[in-house]
Amino acid sequence: MHAHRREMKHKGRNVVWSIAMDKCLIEALAIQARNGNKIDKCFNENAYTAACIAVNSRFNLNLNNQKVINRLKTIKKRYKVIRDMLSQDGFRWNPSTKMIECESDDLWKRYIAVSLAYFSEQYTFLLDLSYFS
Repeated sequence: MHAHRREMKHKGRNVVWSIAMDKCLIEALAIQARNGNKIDKCFNENAYTAACIAVNSRFNLNLNNQKVINRLKTIKKRYKVIRDMLSQDGFRWNPSTKMIECESDDLWKRYIAVSLAYFSEQYTFLLDLSYFS
């Protein structure tokens, strides 16, 4: 339990989420969506509470629902950038390598120059999600 706590860092009053924490949150919210706690594109309070409990118990934390909501907003922004890129001609997802592939080095360089801040191998697991759309 204490090893998980070390994965999480604090930056002042803000929590710096680890990849493992993000995955736990997304898995918990996916369960909540399947259980009917998501209407249209919005999770209800029960879903956020259950996700918060899941993250807190797995990582020995004391986060509240607002921290979970804020983190989900960040994850959705990253997902949108990746999804938008894959909707453009010349880009595709390779499920074997779990990487984005581009048909041209020049196209890739132009795209990266604009969007570099959002590309992280660590967040490729977002591409497996469909409930954000």
